[in-house]
Amino acid sequence: MRWPRLWVAESIPISLWQELGRLGFLGLSTPQSFGGQGMSVEDIAHVSRVFARSLGVQGLIMAVQSHNLMADWVLGKFGSPQQQNAFWPKISKGEATIAFAVSEKGAGAHPKKLSSTAVREGDGWRLNGQKAFVTNGPIASVFCIVAIAEKTDVRNKFQAFLVSRESSGLEIFESEEVTYLKPSSHASLSFKNLYVPESARLTNLEDVYPNIVKPLRDHEDAASVRAQLGAYERIANSLARYAKELSIAGKIAARLRAIALCLDHDCTAEGLLAARAILSDVSSMVHALIAENSGVLDEGDTVLAHDLIKLGKVASYAIDARFTLFGNNLRYCT
Repeated sequence: MRWPRLWVAESIPISLWQELGRLGFLGLSTPQSFGGQGMSVEDIAHVSRVFARSLGVQGLIMAVQSHNLMADWVLGKFGSPQQQNAFWPKISKGEATIAFAVSEKGAGAHPKKLSSTAVREGDGWRLNGQKAFVTNGPIASVFCIVAIAEKTDVRNKFQAFLVSRESSGLEIFESEEVTYLKPSSHASLSFKNLYVPESARLTNLEDVYPNIVKPLRDHEDAASVRAQLGAYERIANSLARYAKELSIAGKIAARLRAIALCLDHDCTAEGLLAARAILSDVSSMVHALIAENSGVLDEGDTVLAHDLIKLGKVASYAIDARFTLFGNNLRYCT
């Protein structure tokens, strides 16, 4: 294998990223007229499932998935023709990557807790603040930075800007807080008096948070669940071959089948939540089965299983909030 033990690599090898670009994996969402495949988010999700099941390196799957989803969401949905012409041809070859920068340390992506600002100055904007947990940050050539553009008594209003990695006033630090999902890497950003022209603004919407940031969670979630499904299918196959208690492995496989049916036949938010609920059960069962069958999985699949369990814990806060809302709606059903 040209790139052995990727699950412990600190970053994605440049040669691997270039090869993925050559094979078309980095242009899945880019329109064909710009050298890409022109796939929908659903198509990308299916590719991610197969990729995860066959490869077994979730960090790489997430890096590729994020690269394609940002090209679709940031540029495809909200980019100007000039921005699309500038970035799409390079993105499809892996020569450029857009990283979405909204979260901040201690604030997450909560709009009331974010503090980075963007102030109009002449024909452009002056940005100040910090960002954290930026997926693909270390390899990104462009950052989509979300910042407060207007403060009101009711709620803050946000704008988003495409900022080059080489911009004066932008500092990039590799994050040491995300220690799993290798070889995917994350970065923190610091920007002080960073000036960007009006042409760097992503859209002329009055407030990007309800239109870009909030819906992006669902946009990413739909693809992420399929990628996790593929990874768990890989683990279930290994456990079925070697585990002492085959009935548990069978129950895991049955739940994975239920998740696939959910995703294939119910594209609503409730359907995705149902898939998430079953996925949470699968995570607990895999964790217990691995503990009882130490050494059953090889090194790569053991790391994969632990990555999936950690990923589920990190996402649990947002997902639990959705379960609470769903339960609250049931309370008032007549």
